[in-house]
Amino acid sequence: MGRYALLIAAGEYEDQTLARLRAPGQDVDRLAAILEAPEVGGFTSVTVLQDTADYQLRMAIEEMLTERLRDDLVLVYFSCHGIVDGQHRLYFATTNTRHTRPAGTAVSRTFVNEQLEACVASAKVLILDCCYSGAFAEGFKSAPKTALEGQVGRGYVVLAASDAYEYAYEADSVTDAAPRASVFTDVLIEGLSSGAADLDGDRRIGVDELFRYVQEGVRRRTANQTPRFWANDAELNIYLATAGQPGPAATATGTVGGARTASTGEVGLAVQSSNYNRSQVI
Repeated sequence: MGRYALLIAAGEYEDQTLARLRAPGQDVDRLAAILEAPEVGGFTSVTVLQDTADYQLRMAIEEMLTERLRDDLVLVYFSCHGIVDGQHRLYFATTNTRHTRPAGTAVSRTFVNEQLEACVASAKVLILDCCYSGAFAEGFKSAPKTALEGQVGRGYVVLAASDAYEYAYEADSVTDAAPRASVFTDVLIEGLSSGAADLDGDRRIGVDELFRYVQEGVRRRTANQTPRFWANDAELNIYLATAGQPGPAATATGTVGGARTASTGEVGLAVQSSNYNRSQVI
């Protein structure tokens, strides 16, 4: 089974009404190191895209998901501004996004969901670290939250940093005053790298265990953010990491294992390293 991840970060925006996220890429760089590590995530390939245009992201998402086989696991991660329009439809902001024209300049929730639904990979995981990320669930075919517990291998699941009407926080604020990691991704990386998210002690970290760990960890740090979880046609559990051995340091950067590519403004160029936090969009 191949294990493939596409990690997307946007921190620089041409539209001045979208606040610069001062540490763009910190979360994706740290997460990439965890996923690539053979003793932790063991992913076959991790692609990092930073500050790319909307059409480039759509191309990269479609290409990665279309090329998968039935026995593969795919993980797509967004860390960026989340925008909702007047109908509360969710969009993921890119470097060229116009805040008042998200349908034509951002990546829509609908596009991402349709690509994941069409992907033939048996295991599909979407992780969203942006404001209003819970709005992704509107129209999502969901199963009970316990659908994955105690089983092995298939399904389409979504982990979101916040509810549909909440911000995703950087530390204890939504300002961009300091380059800190986001609360949600920081807890997620902590659970994977330390093995603490292995709640049942079987030395494997399933996506359902990871969510429970992240949910409690985020609630300990802030009372104003509620991570969400949905499962679609999820018959079996999906393991994201191995526990029992120390993972790479939480501040690790660079390639630990596997194969990574990345882009700034163009798909498939060199890895870029950066940092970012969260700020209010609307």
